[in-house]
Amino acid sequence: MAFIEDKHGGWRETKTSAANTALQIVTNDPGDGSCVRVDKVTLSVSGATSGTDILFTIKDGSTVIWTEYVNALRGQALNLDFIKPLLGSASTAVTFDVAAGGASAVTTLNVSGDYKG
Repeated sequence: MAFIEDKHGGWRETKTSAANTALQIVTNDPGDGSCVRVDKVTLSVSGATSGTDILFTIKDGSTVIWTEYVNALRGQALNLDFIKPLLGSASTAVTFDVAAGGASAVTTLNVSGDYKG
């Protein structure tokens, strides 16, 4: 699915990896001095070997602003609802990276937010 911006100034994207493949979503750079705000993140894993920890990071430009591991042993999903949204720097894209999770691991990442002027 392509990066989607809605008519109310929000954005969202969903992406699913191939098996044992890293996944990345990059927001648009607002370019007008606005900042990217991240409201919600959901990351799910299927097919990973029990006990696998899969690294997930959020970057503001090249600076890591959030790091989390998803443990495939429990088949858990990572659900982040930011009451106070993560705020990127002015005119800077935000990048979401999910590491490869092993031979048959498939990850699905959903992210959403808006822009703050």
